[in-house]
Amino acid sequence: MLIIGLLLGYITKKEPFIKGSGIPQIKGKIIGYIDDMSYFRIFFLKFLGTILSIGSGLSLGREGPSIQIGASIGGIVSKISKCIRMEEKYLVTCGESAGLASAFNAPLAGAIFAIEELHKSFSPLLLISVMLSSLSSAFVTYLILGPKVVFDIRNLSLMPLDKYFYLIFLGIILGFLGKVFNEGLLRF
Repeated sequence: MLIIGLLLGYITKKEPFIKGSGIPQIKGKIIGYIDDMSYFRIFFLKFLGTILSIGSGLSLGREGPSIQIGASIGGIVSKISKCIRMEEKYLVTCGESAGLASAFNAPLAGAIFAIEELHKSFSPLLLISVMLSSLSSAFVTYLILGPKVVFDIRNLSLMPLDKYFYLIFLGIILGFLGKVFNEGLLRF
């Protein structure tokens, strides 16, 4: 695990855009804060880093890598087809929404996330583009992986009504602990 950790450190030093979830980097590219981004390199190194991280048991979520890899594929398509800047933004956004849709089998979430978080503006062309890419991605994921859902809640038993009162206290306690945790993060 030490060797993999050192290798991941080396990879992120060589390509700083793959650090973390990758969502801020993609957002920066779409907004225009980041000019030069090598989509081929980001795709390859993020994919390799994700495989090494998950394969070695390190903690890594689905959403960030899926979004950045999907956005990189959209960027690669835009570079290959020599698109103008606006088309590149749309293709990167479509790749991002497809990545999120495939990660959670949730095409609507992918489309809404793309419009709300990345573009912060609405246009019919953007809506159609991200919906088609999200639906296509979810469909291909369904064909490959089957009808698995991330959070299967069909077989949960209902809690007796007299126990719901305790949930109020649990919420208050967890809210307080969350505040203490956040304060600790800010201080240290």
